[in-house]
Amino acid sequence: MAQRWPDPAPENALQQICREIEEAELSGELRGLFKRGGQSVQEAQSPPDQMSRKSFLDSFKTGMNLYKSTFMKIYGYELTWPGFAEDALTRLEILGCSRAREYYTCAVAEYEYEHEKEMISVAKWYRKQSERERSEKPRARQQETEQRRIELLNKKKQLLLEKKRLLLTENLQE
Repeated sequence: MAQRWPDPAPENALQQICREIEEAELSGELRGLFKRGGQSVQEAQSPPDQMSRKSFLDSFKTGMNLYKSTFMKIYGYELTWPGFAEDALTRLEILGCSRAREYYTCAVAEYEYEHEKEMISVAKWYRKQSERERSEKPRARQQETEQRRIELLNKKKQLLLEKKRLLLTENLQE
């Protein structure tokens, strides 16, 4: 049995839906539709970057295990909010991690070294791509020029044949 598709929506269906939503918004029907813990979603949300930075700093406790990922997260925040690493490392030192700065420096140096190696690899690849494109462009340009030259010669030939035909008909008429 062949599948039957529903009839297409009328042309003004979207306009009607938009009008109904606008009326519902104006009447207040949609207020409080989305709630989380008694607060609307908009009220419950705070700036996510500030909250996560603050909660990250608040998560530092005496005797906690520190991992490379901890220092990479500090580095990531430092890139976006300069001065964050100093605050985080000072807090870790106050909590008893006297080598926090050393660990941070090692983690960042290792990351930057690997990043630099990857960027060099990308730069080499990009250079090869650019050189290949540059070498292909003159060839393509030469082909375009040759094609254009052939088109012009064909057009010239047609015009000359037309001129010859006109001259022959003119000479025959005289």
